[in-house]
Amino acid sequence: MNIALIRTQRIAPLMLGGLLVATRAHFLAPLPDATLAVFFIAGLLGGGTLSFVGLLGAAAAADYLAITLQGAGDWCITPAYAFLAPTYACLWLAGKFSRRAQRSTLHRWLVGFAALGVGVSAAFFISNASFYLFAGYFAQMSPWEYAARVLRYFPAYASTAVVYVVASIALHAFWANRNPALSTPQT
Repeated sequence: MNIALIRTQRIAPLMLGGLLVATRAHFLAPLPDATLAVFFIAGLLGGGTLSFVGLLGAAAAADYLAITLQGAGDWCITPAYAFLAPTYACLWLAGKFSRRAQRSTLHRWLVGFAALGVGVSAAFFISNASFYLFAGYFAQMSPWEYAARVLRYFPAYASTAVVYVVASIALHAFWANRNPALSTPQT
């Protein structure tokens, strides 16, 4: 039994939830929101449904804290808010898919980044399409005009997720290098 690996598997979801709340509620003000990356990484680490639901709860709690304690506006809290669950599921499932890549290191990287790209793109589409359709703010705007306006946000949306994922992989590699028990499961 690999005690170090078991401890890491228990601590990682808590650390991810903490990062999600801290960046989403802007407690770490200069850092951008890590929510997308957190859901991808949770899937990559093999988090189960309970982990996914826990992170959804953490995201909702962070939004509540940002609105009530920090005076953030509640403009985004509309019927479209419910579509954040499938939005984040895209990333979580992309992470789970990436975990299954078993070939060479290069193959794992390619599959992982392709899955991240697809997951982020699907998440962007779901969150923005649902906001357009269900928020009630865009009755006078055509779907094409709305798409043109929000598309400019995609590069920052995607790159933030990529930076957090790459940083977490680098941290994991560093940590596993210093603690070999984490990189090779023992039975």
